[in-house]
Amino acid sequence: MRTEVIYKLNSYFHLYKELDRIGGPEADGDLFEEVLGLEEELLQKFGLPLSNKNRSILWKLAQKKKLSEKVLQQTLEHLNAAAQQHHFSPVLTDLEQLKEAKARNKDAFDILPELGHPTHEYTIFLYDVILGFASPEDVLAELSALKRLDCYGDAASLKNQYPRTFRKTKAYKQLKPYLKFLDNYLDPSDLDSMIKLGQEEEEPAPHPLEMARVFRFNEFREERSDSEQTDLFSLARPDAIDFTPDYFVIAGIVEIEEIIFSEDSAVTVTGQLHEDYNKPSPVTLGFDFDALTALIREYGSKGQLVLSYFNKSRQQSLIDCPTIISLKDKTGSTLELHQHYLKVYKPLTLGPTGKPEMIKDAFYIVEEVIDKARYDQQLIEDMRNGLGGYFHHMKNHYYCYLKAKHNGMGEAEARKDNGLEDHVRFEVSKMLYLLYKHGGRTEMK
Repeated sequence: MRTEVIYKLNSYFHLYKELDRIGGPEADGDLFEEVLGLEEELLQKFGLPLSNKNRSILWKLAQKKKLSEKVLQQTLEHLNAAAQQHHFSPVLTDLEQLKEAKARNKDAFDILPELGHPTHEYTIFLYDVILGFASPEDVLAELSALKRLDCYGDAASLKNQYPRTFRKTKAYKQLKPYLKFLDNYLDPSDLDSMIKLGQEEEEPAPHPLEMARVFRFNEFREERSDSEQTDLFSLARPDAIDFTPDYFVIAGIVEIEEIIFSEDSAVTVTGQLHEDYNKPSPVTLGFDFDALTALIREYGSKGQLVLSYFNKSRQQSLIDCPTIISLKDKTGSTLELHQHYLKVYKPLTLGPTGKPEMIKDAFYIVEEVIDKARYDQQLIEDMRNGLGGYFHHMKNHYYCYLKAKHNGMGEAEARKDNGLEDHVRFEVSKMLYLLYKHGGRTEMK
């Protein structure tokens, strides 16, 4: 075996040097594929997965100025050491390996082959991007589903050939029930949906006794419906509306101008919304009384001054008419909520036809008051993770482009097939690929 490995190492060294001399993979795709084939054969001889970590042993050999017996011996020793470490390392489950790889920030080209998965654009996207937002269990399940369905080519075709209309295709409808993150892969620009991945919570299952009570009540109701006639009130009563609020965070500065309240516990705030990309715009917010007073209290002496005109004892003594507090008239200025963001949703209202519809005005119900500093810190961390993942992902576009060229695809087609038609995107992807290949990293500080 040693003689055969030495022979292959010699061949690999000279083929690599020749490829480098003529201008790299873009100059001769067939020669590039031959080099890749030798890498795979050599690593298989030692029982090693085709990861970048293992391939780097061969890359170091190829980067020597000249080949010598000493260099060959050192390469053999490094390959043997890597094989021993691989074969005698503690046996970990796939889930444990995936968690450890993410914790140690391993490259996708290292961990995916170790888990037995190809370094396809979809699998790399799952590891580099989705794992930053979703659980390792879900990512591992998706990797397994991809492997079981063997649909790597179909997924890539959907992304490259139907970037805007993929949801209408038969292939998408066939794959979607089995692939949880298919939409994220096909439309990675939708960052909001990815951030929501880590916030999904399953509804708690009802207690068995509660289920039994509901079941008995339904049976009782069905028995009575057979013997009783429907009354006029039941006929006039509208059906229950199934409404799920679409929450979002107002991340601009809300400037309170007026506070309107009456005898109930709901309070309306009117003012201006200041956002970076737009002029101040009117906004109306519906608050719970206690939530608004707690919020205003956070704003020191100015907040206390506002609260002096707005408290429960005053509210409870009011006659049946709304009270309007103009902050500028009462305190001399408006109140800017610069320390908080607001999680809100648009409520339903009855439309001209009497059917419920989303309210069109800039009116929102406040679901939660969010501390701005904590939210910003978490968002920055999420964006850093997301950008790091996208850098990994974009780097791999260039690798897939090189593979496509090697397989006989033309320059223009290879760029289009891998989303690199734009010159800037192509150059960034190329620089990231070369940076990572030669040991560099993109650090997000």
